[in-house]
Amino acid sequence: MRILLLTDRFPAGTENSPSTWMHRHVQALSSFAEVDVVNFVRMMTRLKAMLIRDHSGHRFSQRNVAQKTEEVFGVPVRHLRVFSIPDSLSWQVNPWLMYLRHRSVLRSMMRDRNYDLILVHFVHPSALSALRLGALYNVPVVIAENETLEVYLSEGSSRGVRWMLSRLRTSEAIITQCEAHAASVRGHIEHPRILILPLAFDPQPQQLPLLPSETPSPLRCVFLGRLDDENKGVAAAIEGVMRVRRETGIDVTLTVIGDGVLRGELERLAAKQPYPDAVTFLGWIARDSLSTRLRDHHVFLFPSAAESFGLVYLEAAEAALPMIVNRNAGVVRELLRLSEGIQPILESTTGQIAEALIHVHDAYPRFRGAAIEAREEILEAFSWEKHAEQYRQALTDLLKEKRPL
Repeated sequence: MRILLLTDRFPAGTENSPSTWMHRHVQALSSFAEVDVVNFVRMMTRLKAMLIRDHSGHRFSQRNVAQKTEEVFGVPVRHLRVFSIPDSLSWQVNPWLMYLRHRSVLRSMMRDRNYDLILVHFVHPSALSALRLGALYNVPVVIAENETLEVYLSEGSSRGVRWMLSRLRTSEAIITQCEAHAASVRGHIEHPRILILPLAFDPQPQQLPLLPSETPSPLRCVFLGRLDDENKGVAAAIEGVMRVRRETGIDVTLTVIGDGVLRGELERLAAKQPYPDAVTFLGWIARDSLSTRLRDHHVFLFPSAAESFGLVYLEAAEAALPMIVNRNAGVVRELLRLSEGIQPILESTTGQIAEALIHVHDAYPRFRGAAIEAREEILEAFSWEKHAEQYRQALTDLLKEKRPL
């Protein structure tokens, strides 16, 4: 099987430290197929800075990585530079700029490599290139719909959602990442092939602490995620922590790991509270120290209302942290079947977060014990080996349907 993978989200210039989920996903695909990756490096405006930053904090100039080929786990990754404008200005222009600028390169690759399948990660803008190539060379196009459509709608980007749905309708199959993600896509579009192929996770070797015999004080909660989306629920988490302290006297704190355009606003919100020292903002921290940092806490408080998957849930599961999470977000439904160390909330409100915090606090040894017990099963369920096998089976079945023996 030969696969051409198109995306505009591949971390460029990190061939010496391939550690992101996209790197590992490409490695998983290469375990059963020949894979070529084309990554469109979108030239940002000055307002967005001319740098790409990976999770370890290292910086890479876009000018240095554009128009070059690197190898990641033996897979060739070709970076093609594309001028682009902000998506909010036009959902039509960028995909055409991308395709017209590099169509000769893409067509040459299709002729020379004779691909069996084109796989697109993130619906836009490379989906247009994939669909045009697929139609031209009679090759099925599969789109991994990694976006969270509800987030776009909540931000007023209905045009963007319509653009994405129009591309999804003409694909051979749509890949979603979990049950909630699939349900979200089905709520927007009818399609005969909406597949669920979960992401996977690289656990870090670690020795878990002993099961606590009593509830720790203070009860240290941690949030991990981007601070650029109100749907993450950080404001409600801060106010929930404050309500618990104010109404019950329970000593509970919150550490926020992550960064984004809302950080300043959230810091100001925390500073106005009666217990401002109970909230700490750390920004992004290095991946190799994240696991240790999470283990310094007692509860994973992540009330995000909209996630396509949510790798952060697996980060928390690896640290065997009890979780307070929105039942309808990301991979939570699957995790609830594997662990009793999760306290779900139906809505990410201050009141429900406060109630969940009190409940977990009052039964903390039980929640912690359940999280420890479920850790290995969760990590096995979302291993890269299982991820590779699920993709292999799904793509093989699809090609058999398209090209029966």
